[in-house]
Amino acid sequence: NFSSFDRRALDAALADMDARLEEACGHGSQALGPVERPLPPGRKRMSAYFIVKMPPDSLAGPAGDKVRAMRLPAGVELELEADPYTFR
Repeated sequence: NFSSFDRRALDAALADMDARLEEACGHGSQALGPVERPLPPGRKRMSAYFIVKMPPDSLAGPAGDKVRAMRLPAGVELELEADPYTFR
């Protein structure tokens, strides 16, 4: 989830992010998005998210570390969430 009060900063963060996520998450990964969340009345913080599908034998931890290390424009925040199909 990428979020910001600054439209231009958010757009800059989302540019080519699908390819950057696939590279960070490794061979066989597929980034779907961005999907922008509708802005509720009265809210000023915009957000968009990607869903990254990774091969079953991939580890989310190292991929998440690489994504967190990405440089983002000032004013853009990143939040990661893992939703594994199975726990090993």
